Amino acid sequence: MEQFPKLSEPPLFLCDSLSLPCDNDDSSMLPLNGVVAVVYNFYQALINNDLSAVEKILQSTPTVVNHRFNEPFVQSWHLSQAGIHIMVKNGVVEGLHLLIRYGAEVSLPDKNGDSALHLAAMYAHHMCTKVLLDYDDAVKDAVNKQGLTPLLRALLCYQTGLKLQFYKTLKFLVDIGCDCNICPNINLSPLYLAVVKEDPALICLLVNGGADVNAVYTNGLTPLLLVVSNKTVNYSSLKLLLDAGASPDICNVDGSTPLHIATAKGDIKAVIHLLAAKANLNIKNNLDETPLWIAVNDNNYDLVNILIQFGADINYRNKQKKVPLVLLPILSQSLKILELLLESGVRIRTEGKMGQTPLYLAVGLKNLYLIRLLLRANSQLNIPCNKYCLLKPMTPIQYAFELGDETIIKLLIRAGCPVKDIWLRKQNLPAALQAQPDLEKWVLDYIHSPCSLAHSTRLAIRHMFGEDLQAKLNYLAAQRKLPSPLIKYIMLDDLVS
Repeated sequence: MEQFPKLSEPPLFLCDSLSLPCDNDDSSMLPLNGVVAVVYNFYQALINNDLSAVEKILQSTPTVVNHRFNEPFVQSWHLSQAGIHIMVKNGVVEGLHLLIRYGAEVSLPDKNGDSALHLAAMYAHHMCTKVLLDYDDAVKDAVNKQGLTPLLRALLCYQTGLKLQFYKTLKFLVDIGCDCNICPNINLSPLYLAVVKEDPALICLLVNGGADVNAVYTNGLTPLLLVVSNKTVNYSSLKLLLDAGASPDICNVDGSTPLHIATAKGDIKAVIHLLAAKANLNIKNNLDETPLWIAVNDNNYDLVNILIQFGADINYRNKQKKVPLVLLPILSQSLKILELLLESGVRIRTEGKMGQTPLYLAVGLKNLYLIRLLLRANSQLNIPCNKYCLLKPMTPIQYAFELGDETIIKLLIRAGCPVKDIWLRKQNLPAALQAQPDLEKWVLDYIHSPCSLAHSTRLAIRHMFGEDLQAKLNYLAAQRKLPSPLIKYIMLDDLVS
């Protein structure tokens, strides 16, 4: 195959269009002189960074400077690109100056709509970026066929190994006034991509450049929601966004705030950052769950403790599930969390959707430790519930009779659970109790025997003080109106310790 000759002298003519159609890739079919020779030699000079040859050709044929290469001899990755694109790809700053001096159009797009600035940003050629912006800053927000600006191009191609070069490139773009907010064509923003790259320096650069820290994208995420949702939270990025004014209360499509997400992940450090930024402690997601609800449901003692200290509502009731918060640690038998809630003053006199009280649930679980905790906290003793049997509502002691646990039955009766004679008639007596005649006799003897005056008095005091029992006894103790042994007696320490 014949080779294209080097241009020994300027061509005699130059067509308006330098692209020559060809049906196949056989270069021998093309003329060996004239315009094609100029284009070929210009292309070879560009890809070899031969600036003297480039200048010689431009001196003789200046209009070739903006020619877009589509000839068969052109490498596929250079098709539709002009000399300015190739020079920028190669990162040759001196060559870029040369082409611009001879009239290269800085805004000229290739087949993808990318200008030379797009390519400079893509390849992190920061000095080429500076040269292009110095010549024509109007291209700073040019959008290619994908809807990408040079800034977005740089962020999409960002590599940690070229971190410094990309940062310098991005800084030139931001300093010249590039739009750091959502690109409407793709509903994506530079800040979102910076968060994806997990680089706090980029986030800081874009925030200082005017990026909207609360912009919501197609997936319903803000930059802050994205940071918290990442498998590993970048705490520097989290703090940067919060300090820049990112709202900790914006929800995703599930209604979850960053605090919900961080709590569900068990990320204590992220939770503390969000709480320090005044995140709403009691905001609900689409399942009507607060962050504290999630922490209690996940048995995360440390997070429960932190959220309570910051003022989370411990008496919250999930309206969707019709369940009060205090029932969660009982159902999961999380003793430490229940103790923490009780110490924090949670209301214990509450019911679930079928009337189940905390004590009723604890009896059903046969958890003696839970029962003792709840009795000491003055849980309701005589509220009937039909959870166990829809047609037969039962109080906690009736439920205990059905289960036949001797220790629980004796403890409940001694703690003041009322027992009616009709429940103990043979036709009404549960099978589990009938199978234990000694226990049946003990129950009958106890309820028909007079109790001591001291015991009757303490039960009356407990009934009168209700769920405020502990608070009122603490007040009386502080006023030195009740001695400590008497307070312990009223709190049933002799029965539940």
